[in-house]
Amino acid sequence: MSTQKTPSASLDVGKILDGKNLLVVGGTGFLGKTWLSMLLTYYPQIGQIYMIVRPKKGQDSEARFWTDVAPSGVFEPLRKRYPGKEYEQFL
Repeated sequence: MSTQKTPSASLDVGKILDGKNLLVVGGTGFLGKTWLSMLLTYYPQIGQIYMIVRPKKGQDSEARFWTDVAPSGVFEPLRKRYPGKEYEQFL
């Protein structure tokens, strides 16, 4: 006799995230950038993502985002999907 339960409905992450706003903490590290890139690549229908970035090394938060996060190689699929200025506008 099996005690495992079968789910009654599948989890549709895209539907759950559609139009939702998210707050991201810890997105400047390796795992954070990878997670953010995958999230934006697979679920571009997310409403807004607000990312907390601490100032560091004489840079304010926004400058750090554009110099440490946005140019990261993990965002290459997004740069291909949104070439040139479209990438910056998407972010």
